[in-house]
Amino acid sequence: MTSGAASECPVCKEPYNLMELLPRLLGCRHSVCSSCLPKVCSKDNSVTCPLCRHVTPVPSGNVEGLLKDLRQVAFLEGLLQGNQQPPVCELCEDQHKATFTCIDCPPQYMCEAIAKIHVRQKITKHHRVRPIQESAQKCVSTSCAKHQQEFCFLDTTCSSLICLQCITSEHNGHTFQALGEAAGICHKDLDTLFAKCKVHVAAMSEAQREVETVSHDLHNTVAKVKENICAFTDELCASVVARREALLDEVEKIRKGKAFVLNEQGDILQVIRTNLEGNIKNIQETLEGARDVEVVSMNKKLAAMMSAFEANIPPLKPQTESHVSVSLPLEALLQSIKGAGSVNDGSTSVEETTASGEGLVSTQAGNDATFIITARNNAGKMNVANDAFVVDVHKTSTKQSEEANISVQGKGDGTYEVHYKLSESCEEGSYSVSVQLRGKHVQGSPFQIKVLHDQLINASVHSDCGCWPGHPATNTLTSDTSSRYYARSGASEAWIVYNLGSVHTLRAINFHNNVSSLCGVKTAVLQTSNSPTGPWTNVQVLNQLHLADNGPYKFTGFTGSGQYWRLHMTEHGACTSLCYFSFHFIQFFGY
Repeated sequence: MTSGAASECPVCKEPYNLMELLPRLLGCRHSVCSSCLPKVCSKDNSVTCPLCRHVTPVPSGNVEGLLKDLRQVAFLEGLLQGNQQPPVCELCEDQHKATFTCIDCPPQYMCEAIAKIHVRQKITKHHRVRPIQESAQKCVSTSCAKHQQEFCFLDTTCSSLICLQCITSEHNGHTFQALGEAAGICHKDLDTLFAKCKVHVAAMSEAQREVETVSHDLHNTVAKVKENICAFTDELCASVVARREALLDEVEKIRKGKAFVLNEQGDILQVIRTNLEGNIKNIQETLEGARDVEVVSMNKKLAAMMSAFEANIPPLKPQTESHVSVSLPLEALLQSIKGAGSVNDGSTSVEETTASGEGLVSTQAGNDATFIITARNNAGKMNVANDAFVVDVHKTSTKQSEEANISVQGKGDGTYEVHYKLSESCEEGSYSVSVQLRGKHVQGSPFQIKVLHDQLINASVHSDCGCWPGHPATNTLTSDTSSRYYARSGASEAWIVYNLGSVHTLRAINFHNNVSSLCGVKTAVLQTSNSPTGPWTNVQVLNQLHLADNGPYKFTGFTGSGQYWRLHMTEHGACTSLCYFSFHFIQFFGY
């Protein structure tokens, strides 16, 4: 066989074709036909090369997963398309151009004359001689080469087409399936495979369209970003030029002001100096050859003139300095400009980005809620970028956004801490928290949360420091303003321990002071513990209890958790009697 012609399978010695004898590559770069691969594939899902004994693993035993021998396939396709030169005849001495091949013989290429002889010989008269192009395209054998009988069964044990005689020979003991039945099953399998292929084709077409859309959007987005950068820098340059002109104008204004003062002073000095010099010259000329009487007269005149001059002598020191300076924070400005603006490559994937935290499950109205956004790229790795996440909270039923005082703070490690607080006046119920980036929801968004209001929590008195007879601590739980609690007389401090029955989170108390006997509580500390005997943790100092003098007042702005709560009273009103620390009632609110 000449170089460039398709070779034969080293197992069955049949020439490769584009159908059941399709050549597939092993790890050693040798090839075996698709028909033989299942036969030589071992139980451990590997194939040993019949030429070099190299072992090639076959994942899950699926030989169809091995790569096609593209060099052999290209040659066979070239024969079909007329792009490759066919081999020369292997049986004649003249090496005529081979135009035929025998399917049933070891791979032989022959010219037309030898092909005619081949089908007339007794031993080969039943062989199927085909044109090379037809052999490459339609070389699926329909009969058993060994027994010269038509295939009528599919050996399901070794996945081979067999004839009737094969059943009693090398395929004895295998399971079989009628060829028609097998073909029907294969048709159904082919329909399923075609359907899968169509699904994949549709998915790839959609993906291709999406890639093209993103590519188009990328072009437009980059153009817009470049336009914004140019506009930003142009405005920056314009601002720098405008500032330069403003500074120069300010310098020129200062120069004109100083120059005016100096010029005016110079002119005054010039006039006065000129007058003084003229008067001195006139007196000196008069004194030349003057008589004694004239000298005495001139002396008086000059003395009077000097006295008048010295009484109104002008400022001799320059009335302004030549100093003009400017402060130019160049280094700080350059540093600021170097860090001005940032470009985000959009590598954060909304599909991979997640958000988690208690603030995405439930929150109390008026309470701060928190959750964390973790930005990730398409590979699922945390992505550090200056992403502009948009968070919104709205009631699920109305879709109307709520005032929530939302803040998103990047931590510089790919995570973002989100805080929000719904007003105490918002309704209880189901709300949605949406987290979006570039107009798309991150994974799991929008999140459904439950918004709750503080509830009145039932309490009982566990213990107290002692009370005035007839005014026990239990009176503080009745909300009846006609009853009240009095601590024992002479106490410098007092306390009551309340039991809420289980661990609760308090966020407010309703308190009504007693001022009728001037024994009201001025200052107290609200403390909590999970034990009735402590240790106690301070939750809130109540130093404005006078607000509850004229009626119940709700104190908020704190949060604490525990089963036992102690009201530790440390300062009372200006009571002159023996009774100290008194109030009507206290109520606990939380969840």
